[in-house]
Amino acid sequence: TDYTTLDLGMCGVQSWGAATGMFGMGVTSTDNPTVEPAGGWADAATLVNTNFSVESTLTDWCDLRIGYMKSFNVSAADGETVSTDSYHAGLGFNYGSVQLDMTLTDSTLGDMVSNPLNYLNGRNTSALAASWTLSYTW
Repeated sequence: TDYTTLDLGMCGVQSWGAATGMFGMGVTSTDNPTVEPAGGWADAATLVNTNFSVESTLTDWCDLRIGYMKSFNVSAADGETVSTDSYHAGLGFNYGSVQLDMTLTDSTLGDMVSNPLNYLNGRNTSALAASWTLSYTW
C-alpha cells in the first residue's frame, strides 16, 4: 500500500486585459494506479500533463474560470488507455475582504450550456458546485 509519486510542473501566466491565461506542462511518474490525473491506470504510469486555463473578469466582484487538462501516458501497456482529458470551470466572487471560490461539478458546465434556464430557475437536478472555498482577509 506504499506508493511513490513524483510531480514536476511548470507554467506561464499571461495577462490579456480583462482576462488572464495560464499554460502549464508537467510530468507525473507514479506506481499508484489511482493517483490523479491518471485515475484508473492498470499499471504504473508516466504521464505528460498539459493544462490551459483562462480567468476572465465579468464584473468588479465576479471572475469566471475555465480550464482544460490532458494527460498522455507514455508508458501505457497494451490495451491500456493512452490519454485522459477533462474540463473544469469555476466562479470567484470578491466582496472586499471576503472571497468565495466555487468549482463547478464535471457535468454542470455541459448542463448549463445546453439548458441554462434549469439553473436560473433552480430546477436543476444535479449539484451546482463540487467545492466551495470561503476566505476572509484580515
